[in-house]
Amino acid sequence: MQLQQFRERLKALMGDSSEARPFVCRGNPYRCQAFIVGINPASSVPFWPFWSDTLGFDWPAWRDSYLETRRIQPLKPGKKSRLAESPTRRTIGWIVDAAAPLGILETNLYVRPTPAAADLRSEDRNTQTFEYLLTEIRPQVLLLHGREVATALTKMYGAKLAPTFAPVSISGHAMLAACVPHLSRGVSREKAHDLGRQLRELCKAQV
Repeated sequence: MQLQQFRERLKALMGDSSEARPFVCRGNPYRCQAFIVGINPASSVPFWPFWSDTLGFDWPAWRDSYLETRRIQPLKPGKKSRLAESPTRRTIGWIVDAAAPLGILETNLYVRPTPAAADLRSEDRNTQTFEYLLTEIRPQVLLLHGREVATALTKMYGAKLAPTFAPVSISGHAMLAACVPHLSRGVSREKAHDLGRQLRELCKAQV
């Protein structure tokens, strides 16, 4: 019943957009103790075909669809090839793998996918879904990436964010948060694995 009510509330917040993506995770979002938060999705692979009120989100099936969609997508002018995964998704994958078995919810401030954040319209910059996820799931740790994310959360919650994890209070809920540069650039596999292990250890220490 919990996941059904969760789905109903998400749909009410997101409206009827078939491309909007509130998050991805492995299974039940309520088991996610940490969030990785970006600006908005870059891929238009839908969310709801992979949702179940019994099991939560089918991440393996969604990832297969993501890889296939990316494979058949026309290349940009002047490009002869592309990576199987975007640099951002590859880096997040490294972090999540290193953090296992910690549950991580990958989400964004805004749910509408665009090739670049600059393509978002003013009406797309609605944080209601993100705020619901944050207050409903109550993660122990937030890893934010991108300057716009830090600016928005500071404005929304008065949170003082730094590149290293520090205590913050969001809607009366205490958690740890850090803001790093956008994960699409300059993150090695080793550094991503370090972040993943740090998330796991921080959450373990909060129990």
